[in-house]
Amino acid sequence: MALAAGNGLGYLFNLVASRRLGPEGYGALAALLGVILVGNVLALALQAVVARRTVVGREPGSTSRASDWTVRLTVRCAVIASAAGLAVALPLTHLLHLASPLPAILLGVSLGPLTLVGGQLGVLQGAERFHALAALYFIANFGKVGGGVGGVLVADSVTGAMVGTTVGVALSAVVGAVLVQRVQPHRGTRGGLPPGLVRETARATYSMGALFALANLDVVLARHFLSPRQAGLYAVGAVLAKGAFWATSFVPVMAMPGLADPSRRRRTAGLALGTVVAVGAVLTVLAAAFGEVAVRLVGGSAYVSLGDRAWLFAAVGSLLALVQLLIYSRLAGDDRRVALPTWMVVVGEVAVVSLFRHDSITAIVTTVLAAAGVAIALGALAEAHEHGILRSRDVGPGLGTDVRAAPGDEP
Repeated sequence: MALAAGNGLGYLFNLVASRRLGPEGYGALAALLGVILVGNVLALALQAVVARRTVVGREPGSTSRASDWTVRLTVRCAVIASAAGLAVALPLTHLLHLASPLPAILLGVSLGPLTLVGGQLGVLQGAERFHALAALYFIANFGKVGGGVGGVLVADSVTGAMVGTTVGVALSAVVGAVLVQRVQPHRGTRGGLPPGLVRETARATYSMGALFALANLDVVLARHFLSPRQAGLYAVGAVLAKGAFWATSFVPVMAMPGLADPSRRRRTAGLALGTVVAVGAVLTVLAAAFGEVAVRLVGGSAYVSLGDRAWLFAAVGSLLALVQLLIYSRLAGDDRRVALPTWMVVVGEVAVVSLFRHDSITAIVTTVLAAAGVAIALGALAEAHEHGILRSRDVGPGLGTDVRAAPGDEP
């Protein structure tokens, strides 16, 4: 319920921004928001690592406590995220045809508190404190969206939206710190990070980067190759794709502890996959039947020409949700080769769009649809190999797994 409410707030942001900024301004803002999602991969990786380590390090019958390494790792990751965002601010200004570098600079600043929230979410998720986790999810979304909406309403500009978003996420990180401290107090001791933690975080970041590059680079490519108006139309379609993508976002969040526990992994994986497939199919059918209505709700009458292609965006979001779950499953099982196939798909998608299929909205979205399908096939091969559906010689190079399965999970 908290994630659904947060996604509803995200739709509110898009509704306000698309109407107040118009297709050209909204196209620029949507591209920036897409870059934020890509830049937020470190926060998502941090959340996954903290949650997994909390589960596997928990003693039977006990409630895991927040370790001091969690705080140290989270702060270091936040500094790295902001530094990286600021370093690419000027190139982004040129790539996205922004009138000023200030929105891109604010984007870099906002990645710091977003990463702090990622670590806080990981503590609560791994401890399976789902009430507190739900509260922080809602607060984080409300801070980001509320700030962005306020900035658009006050300034009627992309810069105003980014100022509001940055302030909102900073306040959310403060509230998140209070929530985590109440649930699992930090004792303030000093010391290094556990062995292997940095490498695991780097692997998870690499994996989550592949997922969110696949899920968000199409908006950036559309902004670069299409006309400003066409890019604005594509941005509204991408909102529909994000709706389908995030509709099942609660599934990997709830499933992560079970996927990291060898005794629960197999049953959890089957239930989670079935849920994502069912929801995605329903949303795609609804988008095909009521595409024009969906486009009007998201962007207004200025975007109604996109209605007959709404189902393509819904299908993209549904397939990307499956990719997300498969990657989370591999991360929960500590699969060290999970990201390479997905990155290969991302590179292929960018190459195909850049060289051949960038002359229309339909060309770009169908290319993304095909890329997501390939990524799902590769992830499904790895899952099938783990659970004994395929023998190791049936799986090509790089698609095997290092997952440490429980005895009951052996074929």
